[in-house]
Amino acid sequence: MIEIFTASDVALSLSDIARKSDLPLATTLRFVREWVAWGGLIRLDDGRYAVGTRLWEVGVQAPSLQSLRNAALPFLDDLLVGTRQNAQLAILQGFETLYVEKISARNSTVLMSRVGMRLPLHATGVGLVLLANSGQNYIDEYLELPLKKYTACTVVDPRQVRQRLASIRVTGFVRAEEELHSGVISLAAPVHDRSGRTVAAISAVVSVEQRNDRSLDMMVRVAGLGVSRALGFRGSRVAP
Repeated sequence: MIEIFTASDVALSLSDIARKSDLPLATTLRFVREWVAWGGLIRLDDGRYAVGTRLWEVGVQAPSLQSLRNAALPFLDDLLVGTRQNAQLAILQGFETLYVEKISARNSTVLMSRVGMRLPLHATGVGLVLLANSGQNYIDEYLELPLKKYTACTVVDPRQVRQRLASIRVTGFVRAEEELHSGVISLAAPVHDRSGRTVAAISAVVSVEQRNDRSLDMMVRVAGLGVSRALGFRGSRVAP
């Protein structure tokens, strides 16, 4: 049931949940009441339901996720100091990116993302990094989905997306400029585990006024490598 709540449907009515879950309304009501009692869902003032914090509280206790967040936090702090904006960590969740950590400066650019939120792969820096390193079959399946165009800059043509993913695999880095919402640029790099597998993506999200500060690119690349090293990765590439 929880997977029906997405970035575009963060709050749903009881009838919406029943329709999306393909369940009778009475059955849906019983399930929803149980989830609300447990804390997995919350009932909003307008009568709709949204994902509660209990799921996140349970999820962050997973040893692998805890290790990832603990390894990443010092480097997220470095990105925050270096950019005075936003630093984020995300993992792959289904066909979306799930944000597992985010820190922001007091006067930073306001972002759509928040911890525990899922957003589209093709329109976010971390999402593009994760998609690029997910294997050809996964990429083929993703690009068969309708890709939403969030701004005039969002790349939605499958052929162009494939070219972009190929470039990310070579460089280990991406700049997503105003592709999810206007006014911001996401700079993202992969995080590898001991085996070299991409397990997460780290990003700095800055204002478009910082577009020409190319030192931020290297800052993000080094942060990605730093988290990877903390997880046991022994590769040396920071990318060109």
